[in-house]
Amino acid sequence: MSGIVGLTNLKHDTKERQHWIIHNMADKIRHRGIDGSLYLDQSIALENAQKLSDYIITFDGAIFNKKEVVQALQQLGYKFNDDSDAEIFLTAYIQWKEECLEHIDGIFAFAIWDAKNKKLFAARDRLGMKPFFFTVFDKDIAFCSEIKGLFALPNFKSEIDCDGLAEIMSLLPSRTEGFGIFKGIEELKAGYCLTWQDGEFVTRKYWDLVSKPHEDSISTTTEKIKELLKNAVLEQMSSGDDFATFVSGGLDSSCVTSFASSEYQNNKRILSTYSFDYVDNGKYFKSSLFQPNTDTDWATKVAAELNTNNKLLMADTDDLINNLERAVLARDLPGMADIDSSLLYFCSMVKGNGTNLVLSGECADEVFGGYPWFYSEKSFEEDGFPWVRGTADRLKLFNSDIIAYSKPEEYQNNKYFGALSNVPKLPGEDKKETRIRELFYICLHWFGASLIERQDRMSACSGLEIRAPFADYKLAQYVWNIPWSMKSLNGREKGILRLAMKGEISDAVLERKKSPYPKTHNPSYYAAVKKLLEETINDTSNKITPLINKEAIESFLKNDESDLPFFGQLMKNPQICGFLLQLNFWLKEYNVSIV
Repeated sequence: MSGIVGLTNLKHDTKERQHWIIHNMADKIRHRGIDGSLYLDQSIALENAQKLSDYIITFDGAIFNKKEVVQALQQLGYKFNDDSDAEIFLTAYIQWKEECLEHIDGIFAFAIWDAKNKKLFAARDRLGMKPFFFTVFDKDIAFCSEIKGLFALPNFKSEIDCDGLAEIMSLLPSRTEGFGIFKGIEELKAGYCLTWQDGEFVTRKYWDLVSKPHEDSISTTTEKIKELLKNAVLEQMSSGDDFATFVSGGLDSSCVTSFASSEYQNNKRILSTYSFDYVDNGKYFKSSLFQPNTDTDWATKVAAELNTNNKLLMADTDDLINNLERAVLARDLPGMADIDSSLLYFCSMVKGNGTNLVLSGECADEVFGGYPWFYSEKSFEEDGFPWVRGTADRLKLFNSDIIAYSKPEEYQNNKYFGALSNVPKLPGEDKKETRIRELFYICLHWFGASLIERQDRMSACSGLEIRAPFADYKLAQYVWNIPWSMKSLNGREKGILRLAMKGEISDAVLERKKSPYPKTHNPSYYAAVKKLLEETINDTSNKITPLINKEAIESFLKNDESDLPFFGQLMKNPQICGFLLQLNFWLKEYNVSIV
């Protein structure tokens, strides 16, 4: 794990000033593994830099087809000094220029400076596993792995306009691709590259899902799924570093753990795994549509079946509360409240156990269709992001003047229909299959992107790296075209995946109903965030005061927890309280101004 940092210098600042600025930017993300290697000339400054001839790269990520790329370049006469991913990527660019992206499989965010032609080329991996934010000012461009690094730029103001407000009130914790919330901050979208030269920059999409008829039989389909997933797991373990996996006892993490454990056992080793729970969760847990059962017993069962060395990590209410603000600093935005803070806490514990790299089951639901909204008639009949619920009720908590200014419902609708316009359609498909493609596409690029962002920021803040084999683009592309009747085989969520993994994991786990990332059911957490929120709204000096409807929040705090979450599957009343607390902290800590 590392980070990318850079800025161009058309203004011809002195090298001393450039050095000072780039150092301050890098300091903001040093937790990502910035190594202090600096490249500086009159045109650009790059941290975490590696130079080869007239080309310099700042790189974050990993190449999974490293062996094939190296062999191809060696056959063309290239030699390697340290065989690092950064050197391989840089050499690939020297040979193939922008087409190097077609040759490399991996997760990455990078920028390459062509010193001879004074040209910058940057790109982000196909599914956006590695972050890349940038801002353009006076024809110069500055970029960083995380938003916080851009605030180290001189005179950069932390401002949000009506669009930023609308995003916060109607869409967060999901976020519009390419939109950095803060005025002037953009995100390089997943599967996009960027070119900057002489003060002009352009972006282009170099990869997207391709729609075509699926002609494989069920047996062939399951064989290919199993092969693609196994290869993804093994490729992501191929660096030779020690790995662990997260194991919940559910289908997704069990698939990953099964292949990883087999690989370890082939090398006469035992895989380490981690599972998570909360103090007194068993005592207070109540089954629901979105969370039918708890994970701990299932995780223990899977670890025993797959012969792993499992550690159960526990979090208490204080751990969740104490990490709410730290999670904002990690994400640079208000997020999923305790869903974020718990992962941050657990990642810190995993890192404290001496683990540096982990594989997770993230993105399986986006790729294979595991969420309840894929099976809800409402999702087919009504427009809108199906994971964003009760927008009207949510907006009641905000000031009517702010709502009138930012028009969040109109904004949300515009974003939704804009997202649909990007879906790669397949001519001739019936209405249901077309709608399924829409749901899969927006789920991957919106809801899935928010979970990828959460996983990256919480782990990176802890000095841990998490990789997600289900986010392998080859697997995603293949499954994209599998018809819904096959994906939902036997009427089950991820039915085709369950069949593909038959024999690899136990039937009991294969048939287990989907259960999402665990959250605390201990009433002490809700009581704690309610108390903190009451104190927050009663202190009129807090920065959230002008944004909220105090009376509506007071009424909300008196009501019992509702049955349906307001975002995703997990965010109910306790998480709304946590989100508002995070919003207040963010406004203060980042000194946010509304313009």
